[in-house]
Amino acid sequence: MNIYEFHNNPSVLLGYDRRHTFVPKLVYEKIVERKAASGTEAEESIIATSPTYSYLYAKDVLKTPFPKGEKAISLNPRRSFRYAKDVLGYKRFQLGEPAIFTDAAVSIQYAKVVMKGRILEVEPLIISKFGKSCLEEMTEFDKTYIQTYFSIVPIDEVDSFLQLLPVHLVEMYHDEFSF
Repeated sequence: MNIYEFHNNPSVLLGYDRRHTFVPKLVYEKIVERKAASGTEAEESIIATSPTYSYLYAKDVLKTPFPKGEKAISLNPRRSFRYAKDVLGYKRFQLGEPAIFTDAAVSIQYAKVVMKGRILEVEPLIISKFGKSCLEEMTEFDKTYIQTYFSIVPIDEVDSFLQLLPVHLVEMYHDEFSF
């Protein structure tokens, strides 16, 4: 967090004159501003403490993986997914998978665009998040995510997936899986 943004008179705060040397956002912005191909080792160490700025640094500045920042990135489900997609070129980011698999929506996107298949250990989470107890409770958002996940289930695995679902979802997608 950049506390200097929220203070009425940030120049009175401790460290204001050195803020560009220890706040990840400001360090990142400084590197971007000078159009550098990379930061110094000290700057990279600061950026590597932030999931967001490690991801942005890898994507926008380095345009290649940023191993030093991967531990921080791996703590955030969305940044881990985006890192796999945008930086690793749709390849798995195994260090970030534990975080990814805590978020049903991100897991679905990861399954679809990175894994290109089911993620069995996450299916109970996906179903509990988006497969509400009755159809009336499901929002269009819920339906979209379930449909997205259904679209990646291989034909020969449909029966095992359908067994996990509440009856109303099986009925809702019956036509989609009729062969």
